[in-house]
Amino acid sequence: MEPNYIDPNNNLYEIIAIGESMRKCDNLHSLKRLYLEFENYQHPAVHFDFGRNFLIMGEKSISKKALIKGASFGTNFPSAFYNNLHIDSIGQCISDLLTQYPIANYSLALKASSLAYIYLSRCIELYPNRCYDSYRTRAVLFKDHENPMVMQAIVMEHMGLGVLIEPFIISDYYFAATAFQSPFENHYFDASRLHSNLEDITIAGRDADEYTLEEMAEIGGLRHLQLFKILERQAEQGIFNMTTVELEQMNR
Repeated sequence: MEPNYIDPNNNLYEIIAIGESMRKCDNLHSLKRLYLEFENYQHPAVHFDFGRNFLIMGEKSISKKALIKGASFGTNFPSAFYNNLHIDSIGQCISDLLTQYPIANYSLALKASSLAYIYLSRCIELYPNRCYDSYRTRAVLFKDHENPMVMQAIVMEHMGLGVLIEPFIISDYYFAATAFQSPFENHYFDASRLHSNLEDITIAGRDADEYTLEEMAEIGGLRHLQLFKILERQAEQGIFNMTTVELEQMNR
């Protein structure tokens, strides 16, 4: 199916208007009041925006509620948004739950991490030159996961015991920085620093310092695509499906 910018619920202008209302909220009280009006709204982008704004304001409890609501649109694969740019919102919601809140259940975190990775990767597959947020968050999912062993385990199981996560992160930071109209140019230096730190560690048969940064990013990108397709095929069998209750139980 061809990617499109048409919202499955056909309410894109309303979603934009809600986002503009959020940006006008200059304090926690006004944001809470707006959230009460839209807490049951049927679109993940709205709940991601609320979740992220509450995080910024330090209200992690309500943020978690909004993020779980947004994530719930993707707990049964495939989401109705799978061929649409808003698949990113679902991946963002799940990723925030995994990087902003302590993990209480490893098995549930493994499922959720796989779904987050798939949804962010799907947005990248649909819009590879535009989705700087998806690239950045996918890097953060590896780098700042509350349980770092989760993403390492996913890579080791499907890509091999000796496969490092660093090329994955380097690639995403590089492409987050170089995507069209990206505000994340600083991630180019993050990618460069990680690349330099690898020094003479062997990557794909050569010392890491024998590759240019762009070459290392391409290697990471190919590995991302391989891992994404492996996980996508597994998701089609339903093995990562979760309930909303399980999402609530995943974090402490």
